[in-house]
Amino acid sequence: MKNDMTSPANADLTLPLFVANEGLTNAYPDVEVFEGIITTKDLISHFAVEANSNELEEREKMQRDVDASRVKGHREYVKEGETVYPNITLVVNRLDSLEKIVFGGREMVLAKIDKCSMRFICDGQGRYSGNKYVIDELREAGYIEGAEKIENQTFGVKLIVTNTDVIDKAIIRGVFSSYHLFLKKPTTSLSMYFDGKSPYSNFMRNLIETTTVLDRPLESWISLNGNLKYGQAWTLFQFSQFVHTCLNKSKSALNNDLKLESTFNETLAVMQKIIPTVLSNLPLDVLLVGDKEKPNVVHKPTLFGKALFLSGLGYVVRSFIDRSIAGGTLDLSKFDKLSAMPLADFSDQHWIDAKITEENTVKKKGSGAEYIIVKRCERRIASHICERLDIYPCSDLRA
Repeated sequence: MKNDMTSPANADLTLPLFVANEGLTNAYPDVEVFEGIITTKDLISHFAVEANSNELEEREKMQRDVDASRVKGHREYVKEGETVYPNITLVVNRLDSLEKIVFGGREMVLAKIDKCSMRFICDGQGRYSGNKYVIDELREAGYIEGAEKIENQTFGVKLIVTNTDVIDKAIIRGVFSSYHLFLKKPTTSLSMYFDGKSPYSNFMRNLIETTTVLDRPLESWISLNGNLKYGQAWTLFQFSQFVHTCLNKSKSALNNDLKLESTFNETLAVMQKIIPTVLSNLPLDVLLVGDKEKPNVVHKPTLFGKALFLSGLGYVVRSFIDRSIAGGTLDLSKFDKLSAMPLADFSDQHWIDAKITEENTVKKKGSGAEYIIVKRCERRIASHICERLDIYPCSDLRA
């Protein structure tokens, strides 16, 4: 399917719409923009997604491919039953106005998209595909009522009318770029923190809010919005990766496990016991000196502040947990030796000798760091620390 697709249902579609006023019309004076709502059933019946690049030549593409992993996420979200979506953006080449009224000072039209009008989903292919998959699955299983419930749910819709014989690729590609390139999306850390539904996000929030490290809430050492400020060591996303490594669980696996309340509470108790000791032996206090307006000055030279180090430390904690389970004891004093390591200075000879950092041979004259951390060295960091702390390495470090 290219940009010449018409109604899959071979039928006209009538929609009540508000007349909108967008800056897009500055570049395309003939373009009109409307906003309203559309049912899931009408969206699926009267629109279709663009073919993926294995069927359609890349130069013809106006959208990114609808990949399986992205659709899977939408499917799971639909199945949770608590969806709330941003607007879907649709583009058509023609729209017939059947009736106009003024409501609340705004012009409204009852408009018809003719069955032969060309159409395209400019933003919302994943939402379309996820909902369609679940509806089809429910109907095939005989759960008609469940399918109809989703079909009757609505999306907010922004409808762009090009008023051209064919849909202009430049308009669609430009709008797509505006949404996904020029407009910065929330960071993974902030999205995770704001997510109040998943057991995974609730666990992370609970952990950082109820755990104390060096007489401060763990939350205060972590950037919730992904941008480090004074006194913060890692982003919430980086910290969550550390927890994944500690527990040897992916995000999806951990989220699934934590749905069981007893597992949630037990896992939280384990992390609340281990993490304060581990992190309190890091020289986090160096982040609380210097100019509050320039947090990067004190953070940049640290090794403990690097994501690779935190990931490596996760393997150390996993090794400790594995050995504690095998031996039936929990000797947290092993982590005390961390405090003797030069973790505040990643250019220290200790790390160079351990082949964890190296001289920066490609830096520009008069700029750049003298030393850099070796790429993908998190397991080397972990093995080195395990040796220093006398912790038997986990299977991933022995492979």
